[in-house]
Amino acid sequence: MEIIIKIITALGGIIGIAIAFNTLFLHRLNRSVKTYELYKSLKTLSSVNHPNNNLAEINVILSCLTSKNLTLKEVKWFINTPNAYKYIEQFGRLNRYIEISETEDSFSFKGKYKLIIIRIVEFGAFGSVHNSVSFQ
Repeated sequence: MEIIIKIITALGGIIGIAIAFNTLFLHRLNRSVKTYELYKSLKTLSSVNHPNNNLAEINVILSCLTSKNLTLKEVKWFINTPNAYKYIEQFGRLNRYIEISETEDSFSFKGKYKLIIIRIVEFGAFGSVHNSVSFQ
């Protein structure tokens, strides 16, 4: 009788893990599909003759991906640069520190953050504030 209980318990654990992984995989797949659909609609809206007319609609779509209101130039860059759309979320979060480079092939640090010493000092200040708050 104990063996049957152990087998049922093991099978229940395996089935539970399989369901959890399946749910995570489906969630990730659905998110990828939704992101692709948003990207596709952005591409159509920005490829028309006067994309300025669609800027409000473009910003509404982008609000699903990032909290930053992108300019038309930034939107076009994310659409026309291969694989750049993958970094729209990070660009919105790191907007304080980065911008699209002048060569328009990557990101670069903004103004005062171009110096590595400034970035180290700010990171150190953030770390010390984080540590002081988390240990109280």
